[in-house]
Amino acid sequence: MKITFILAVLFGIGFLIYNKGNKLDSSKFAVIETISKKDLKSVILNDSTIQLVDVRKQVEFDKGFIEPAILIDYFRKDFVTKFQKFDKDKPIYLYCRSGNRSGKAAKLLSQEGFTKIYDLEGGFLNWESKD
Repeated sequence: MKITFILAVLFGIGFLIYNKGNKLDSSKFAVIETISKKDLKSVILNDSTIQLVDVRKQVEFDKGFIEPAILIDYFRKDFVTKFQKFDKDKPIYLYCRSGNRSGKAAKLLSQEGFTKIYDLEGGFLNWESKD
C-alpha cells in the first residue's frame, strides 16, 4: 500500500515537472471570429490592403464575389500552401457560400499561425441577401 502511494506521488510529481516545460503558448493561437456583413463592408471601405479570401470553387466565384476577394478553393490539395504569401499577423477575412467551408478554413489557418481570422457570418448567401 505504501509503495503504491509513493509511486503515485512520484508519478504525479514527474507529470507536473514534464508539463511545466511543455506549456502551450496561448499567444500563438488565432482569434477566430465571425464578422457581420455590415462590419465587413466597413472594413473593405476603410482598408485598401484587406486580406479577403473566397474559399469557394471557381464556378461559384465566377457567378459573383465580394470585391476585392481572391479565390483560393478550399478543396484544392494546395489550399494551405496558397496562404504562404499572406501576412499571418494581419487580419484575414474568409467567406464561402454559407459559412461551412470558411469555418473549416479558419481552423486550418489557425494551425498555420494566422493570428486574426474573421469568417463572414452566413457566407456569400448572407452577403447577397437584402438587408
